[in-house]
Amino acid sequence: MTDSNAADKPNGNWDTTAAGFGIAWAVLLVSGVASLIIGAILDETGVHGNEVLFLGLISPFAMLGLLAASFFSGHKRFAGGVLAGFGSMFALTLLLVAACFGLFAVNGF
Repeated sequence: MTDSNAADKPNGNWDTTAAGFGIAWAVLLVSGVASLIIGAILDETGVHGNEVLFLGLISPFAMLGLLAASFFSGHKRFAGGVLAGFGSMFALTLLLVAACFGLFAVNGF
């Protein structure tokens, strides 16, 4: 006997929105630390400028890769959580930039 709502149920413990959200933040933190370490190593070896600029793009592209991999493998809820995590990171960045410009405006810069 099959359940007619089987497509709406999570496939195990990892196909949930909360797991996608948490993994998205974990990927951001791990890839951010890795890019800082690689940037420090490249800086010590004398590589500067445009060669190191791409390191800031590791985190967003790792998140987009996780989103695409989970979506195309059939884990829709997990992909939704990753997308929510990506959106929360964008919102946090926007709020922090706005706060910095607010501090500059108050201090007369």
